[in-house]
Amino acid sequence: MKNKTFMKVFLLFIMIVAVSLIGFSKKEAFESSWAASSLKIDGISQEWSADSIGFEKKVKVDYAFMNNDESLYVLFVFKDRKYLSTIRFTGFTIWLNTEGKKKKIYGIKFRERKVSADELIAAIEKKEGPRSEADKQQIKVNPFYFIYQGEVIDKKGKILIESSFAGGKNVPGFRSKPQKEGIVHEFKVPLKVLEQLSADQVLEPGKTLKVGFEWGGLTKELRDARSKQQAASGVKASGRAADVAITEDVRDGSKRALTSMAAMRRGAKKHSFWVDVKLAQK
Repeated sequence: MKNKTFMKVFLLFIMIVAVSLIGFSKKEAFESSWAASSLKIDGISQEWSADSIGFEKKVKVDYAFMNNDESLYVLFVFKDRKYLSTIRFTGFTIWLNTEGKKKKIYGIKFRERKVSADELIAAIEKKEGPRSEADKQQIKVNPFYFIYQGEVIDKKGKILIESSFAGGKNVPGFRSKPQKEGIVHEFKVPLKVLEQLSADQVLEPGKTLKVGFEWGGLTKELRDARSKQQAASGVKASGRAADVAITEDVRDGSKRALTSMAAMRRGAKKHSFWVDVKLAQK
């Protein structure tokens, strides 16, 4: 009798575990919404419906997706500034995997870049042909410009497809702005951006993919800059962060102090998470 009772309890336990595993394996993907027209990438979230927004509690961010036949649009809102980490210096990477795995194959690394007027003119002429002297002088009214674009990288960070300063609808782009709800980031990823690299990574409406978000940490360039500034300041590299000021150029041509290397290192944590996303169909 005891053996029969034990077997019944054991079988019930197995059934409960099996049902639980089935439930976990059938976790539904996050639904992208259909974008009836191209979105303006301006760092303003007014085009996004509150019903379509998800939340990642470990880093306190809202996120959402929209797409059409040409582009995938991503909304990413930092609700707590401490999780921004070093995003201003290191950029923000969106990893795309159509195999349904949390595996870095190709990513779009978005970062703000400063280019001179001459660099911008050269990029425009390479894409569109020679410009008149009047056009060039108009561009040279500003000595430099800030470009908000993304470039395709592999899992080691090697650049596979460079961004184009001249712009265009097939160029990944982004903007970020502080708003009432937090620090808003909007991204645009052209669906055909990876096709020239791999036929297995084609993005199209109706397809489900893994999307990974990654930002923060210290890049090799930042570590090298810290070492150079330590040496220039006569600070011995003793394994601790030296309190060396970091500055950046501002749009009016001046400079401003951002932080110190010590503060950067303390708040330079790398953050990441993955989401299953099903692209919408018209």
